[in-house]
Amino acid sequence: MRQYVDLREEWESIQATNVPACKAKNAKDAAKRLGVRSAKEVIEYAPGLFVRCKDFERAANVDDQHFFDEIRRGIASDHDGHGYIFEMFVYELIDRDYQLGDDLTGLLSGVGIAPSELRENKALANGLIAAISHVTGQPVEITIRSKDTDMNGNKA
Repeated sequence: MRQYVDLREEWESIQATNVPACKAKNAKDAAKRLGVRSAKEVIEYAPGLFVRCKDFERAANVDDQHFFDEIRRGIASDHDGHGYIFEMFVYELIDRDYQLGDDLTGLLSGVGIAPSELRENKALANGLIAAISHVTGQPVEITIRSKDTDMNGNKA
């Protein structure tokens, strides 16, 4: 199992590799945007999306679904929330420059977690609370609400 930071950095690297070429109409334009000499050095990864030939295998192996699948495996391996989950949330909180009271919805969706999962998975909730406390330096309590109930099942 890879560390979350390693996975995230590789995923971001691939996204950065793809972004400059995603609007390319042809290989020649993509080559210019990717900073290579010839259209022969790029390959169309998906319609209108080009990558360098040397990056093709890496891009094919680390797509969004692969990223989220690997996150799920990491979460499943962390039974108390103080390992992989903690590392993941610390990274994301710092990356988003989190301040106490900020909405966490974007952070959760960025790693493929529905807010309701925090209610169902104590390790996720524990890891998030520990990460927020670690990043902010302050003890934290969070309330996870659904449409009609809070984390404890009380009517909201």
